[in-house]
Amino acid sequence: MDFKNKNFKKIKLLKSISYVAISKLVIILSQFFFIISFAKILSVEDLGIYALALSVISPIVWALTFDVPIKIISNSLETKNLFIILFPHILILSLLSLGIFLMSVILTEVPIFYFLLLLLLPFKIGEIISEIDNANLRREEKFIYFSLISSIRFFTIYVFGAIVIIYGYQVVTCVTVLLIISIIFALWSLYRLVKRGFYFKLNISDIMPYVNRNINLGIASGIKFLSSNIMRYFIAFQFGISTLGYTVPIFYGLTVLASISTIFENIFSPKILKRMDKGNKLLIDSNKKEITILLLVSIFIIIFASLLSDYYYSFFFSENKENYHYLLITFSAGWFFFTSRSILKVISYKLKLQYLQIKIQFIFIFIMSVLMYVLSLFYGILGITIAFVISNVVICVYYIFNISKVNHKL
Repeated sequence: MDFKNKNFKKIKLLKSISYVAISKLVIILSQFFFIISFAKILSVEDLGIYALALSVISPIVWALTFDVPIKIISNSLETKNLFIILFPHILILSLLSLGIFLMSVILTEVPIFYFLLLLLLPFKIGEIISEIDNANLRREEKFIYFSLISSIRFFTIYVFGAIVIIYGYQVVTCVTVLLIISIIFALWSLYRLVKRGFYFKLNISDIMPYVNRNINLGIASGIKFLSSNIMRYFIAFQFGISTLGYTVPIFYGLTVLASISTIFENIFSPKILKRMDKGNKLLIDSNKKEITILLLVSIFIIIFASLLSDYYYSFFFSENKENYHYLLITFSAGWFFFTSRSILKVISYKLKLQYLQIKIQFIFIFIMSVLMYVLSLFYGILGITIAFVISNVVICVYYIFNISKVNHKL
C-alpha cells in the first residue's frame, strides 16, 4: 500500500511539474515572439527606452503588494478585503500618474519615455491582480488551472502586442494594447477571487493599520525589484540607452531562467513546507531529492547556454556591431543560486523571518553596486553579470545561516 502511495505521489509530482512547465513554455515563447518583433522592426533606442521605463515602474508597483502573493502561498494573509489590499495601488497610481504627467510637460527631451511610464503603471497593476489570483491557485496546488490561466493571459498579451508592432504601429500604441488586455484579465481575476472568498468592503479605518503592519514587507519587495533592475539602470547610465536595447535579449534570457526557477519554486516549496509542518527541520538530508534535481537542471542549463547562446542572440540582431551572447552563459552559471534564493525566501516566511527581507535586499544592493562598479572597470558589461551571480551566492549563504539558527532552537 505504501509502495502504491509513493508511486501515486511521484506521478502527481511529475504531472504538476509538466503542467507548470508547459505554461512557462507558452509564456516564454509568447515573450520571445514579442521581443523579436520589437527588435527586428522598431529601433534599438525604442527597445532600450521601453526596458528602462519597465524597470523604473516595476519596483514601485510591486512594493505596494506587500508580498501578498507569497503570503497567500504561505497561509499568512491577514485580510481578504480586496479594497484594503488594492487601495495603496490606487492611491499611489493616481499620485504617480499626476507626477509623470507634470514631468512630461516640463521635461520634453524624451516624451516617449514619460508616455510609456503612464501606460505601464496600470499595466503592471493589472498584472499584480492576476498574480494574486494565481497565488491562490498555487496554494491550493491546482497547477493545471494555474498553468492554463497563466498561459492564456501571457499568450494573449504578448502575441497581440507583437501583431501590433508587425502591422507598423509604434511602441506607445503597442503598450496601450498591452494595457487594455492586462486590465481585462485583471477584472476576470477579481471575479475569480471574489468567488474564492475575497471581498470588497469600504473600510478606510483599517487601511493604515494594514499598511503599518506590512510596510516593511512592501519596502523589501520594492527593493527586491529595484535590485533585480539595478543592472539595467547601470547599463543605461554607464553605457547608454542603445546598449541597454542591445542587452534586452540577454535580460529576456534571464527572465526565461527565472521562469524555469519559478517552476521548481512552485513545486518544491509547498512540499518542503509540508515536511516542516510535520515537525521536520529544514536539513540537507531531508531535501536531498530537491537539491539533486536543481543541481542536475543547473548543469544542463549551463551546457545548453554555452552551446546555443550565440545562435540565440543572432535571432534578434543579425547585423549589430555588439554581440553580448556570453552574458547569458554567466547568468546560466548562477541559476542554481537564484533558484535556491527564491525557495529559501518562501521558507523564511514560514519560519517568521520576514523581518530579514529589508536587510537582505539592502545587503544585495550594496554588494551588487560595489561589485558592478569594480568588475565593470575590468570586464565591462560582463562584470555586471558576474556581480549578479556572486551577490546571489552571498544571499543564499545568509538565508541558510539565519534558517539554521531557527532550526537549532526548534
